[in-house]
Amino acid sequence: TPLYSSAASDVYKRQQSQLTNWTALNLNAPLQHYTRSISVVDSNIIWGLIFENNFFIGEQFFKTTDGGQTFETGILPFSVDNGSAYSIHALDENIAFTATSTSSGGIVEGVHRTIDGGQNWELILDNQANNMFSTWVYFFDTQNGVVQCTEEDPLTSVFYYTEDGGDTWTKSISEFEINSIFTRGGNDGFDAVGDTIWSSNVNDVIYKSTDKGETWEAYNTGLNSSNVTDIAFKDNLNGLAVAPINTNPFVDNILIQTSDGGETWTEIVLQFPNIISQGNTIEYIPGTAGSYIIANGDAGFTPNSFGYTLDNGVTWVYAQAPFNLYCTDFLSPTLGFGGTDIISGGLLKYNDILFGESTAVEVVSDTKVNIFPNPTQDKIFIELEDELQGNLTLRIMNTLGQIVLQQNISKNQDKEKWEINMSEIPTGSYQLMISNGESLITKSVVKF
Repeated sequence: TPLYSSAASDVYKRQQSQLTNWTALNLNAPLQHYTRSISVVDSNIIWGLIFENNFFIGEQFFKTTDGGQTFETGILPFSVDNGSAYSIHALDENIAFTATSTSSGGIVEGVHRTIDGGQNWELILDNQANNMFSTWVYFFDTQNGVVQCTEEDPLTSVFYYTEDGGDTWTKSISEFEINSIFTRGGNDGFDAVGDTIWSSNVNDVIYKSTDKGETWEAYNTGLNSSNVTDIAFKDNLNGLAVAPINTNPFVDNILIQTSDGGETWTEIVLQFPNIISQGNTIEYIPGTAGSYIIANGDAGFTPNSFGYTLDNGVTWVYAQAPFNLYCTDFLSPTLGFGGTDIISGGLLKYNDILFGESTAVEVVSDTKVNIFPNPTQDKIFIELEDELQGNLTLRIMNTLGQIVLQQNISKNQDKEKWEINMSEIPTGSYQLMISNGESLITKSVVKF
């Protein structure tokens, strides 16, 4: 496996010392590459795909079984030079699947499977034999899996499902004519909760299956934009999806929400429409009441930036990772991973409390809380009525996701007031958070 040069190692160490909330892990892969897709099985087992920056060719995979202390890398057995594995899904340290397309439009490869930890890979669904592209692959368990594909002439979105671990595949009777191909893949384009799975990889239509991919329904999002690039659900009913409107040279983003499992959608106005790009991804943070993260994806106009919400998309915080996030995969409110450029290590590990504030109940959005003066120059008064009782934690967070002030407060009566000194905090916009460990109140504060 190629190693870092001494100069690159120095860069890596300098960058690593500057991290906040994220830790860089070193894949020891070629420096011109980046991590495009990851599959986190548990806190120790993570698989991923490595892309070549210049040509969008992804033929390498990596695996760790010790939480990122050490990595194994290998080459997928493609029959052509421009084959690209766009999606990886792993079940354990031995079994993993990849979905393959190509950057130049040729129909090659398909779905590969390994059952020996990546030493050998077998082509179990052939793209060329079925005249299609494979975009993503997902397995509900060891036996049941589904692949989203695009057939040519005419362009049609189709799905194949398996009930025997990938030995045999059946084409779903549900197929949908489309007018474009979307093969970005990676960790975006689909989400699953239990036996239900959604696909958002083409046009402004979202597909849904409630029987592990055997049959599908199509639901229009009401957007007249380009592709819905990604979708995330916290349960069978409630989810968010993100789509770009290409208005070159700017790329504005639309965020939409559903509360009926994806059948109908309404728009949420983003406070930072240009924070991300046309390749953005969105993910629900498991174990939270309503935390989601939007990352750059594979085409970032604002490198390193990401957004997160703790209240189901109502309010958002603009933040920055130490390096660009091409994909993310979270296990819990306090543990997640993100793919990044190899020169920056290749994989970022998130291990903090940022998303852990809404783990028990919904974020309180209509609480009787007053902040004055706001904007402020040196101090604020916080007046809180009802809602929370007992020992509370007050935090003020900046737009980078960094906590700039934290203190413990106590509320033992229906109405309480506190004075908070902000004179030592730089000017800017902040998020005030008050939590008792179960409920969370968030309010915006401006210091001038």
